Amino acid sequence: MTQKHIWQIVNRRFIAKSIGELSYEQVLQPKLENELSDSIYQSYRLELLSGVIYHFQAWKSAWDHLRIKPESIFKEGESVEPSAGQFFIDAQKNLELTDLILGNYLEEVQSTLYSDVQLYLRQVEKNVSSLADLDGDSLQAYL
Repeated sequence: MTQKHIWQIVNRRFIAKSIGELSYEQVLQPKLENELSDSIYQSYRLELLSGVIYHFQAWKSAWDHLRIKPESIFKEGESVEPSAGQFFIDAQKNLELTDLILGNYLEEVQSTLYSDVQLYLRQVEKNVSSLADLDGDSLQAYL
């Protein structure tokens, strides 16, 4: 797996988690497009005030929290991989972020994504039996 592919995975996961949390807090309001008959997932459409539209598949928990399938996220009209940074630029008006706060937040997003890549790389190196051999402190670092 290439670093580019890993970067795409962590970006999608971050966007999925962000949309889920912001929807739960009712900051974003994705609309149900249709139910997928052979899956627990449903299709959603998220129209942002910037005019950008994101599509994704998700299922709702018992507490109405969207659990988004990261690999299903795409930005309408684009064929490039979604970017967490670009998602927050697109959602700036919905989130009521000033340019200064957005800039600071984007810096934090990049740091988080970098850390997520490092964590992902460490996790794929380990299997269950190797985790069982770790001492408690080392195991906690993985958990």
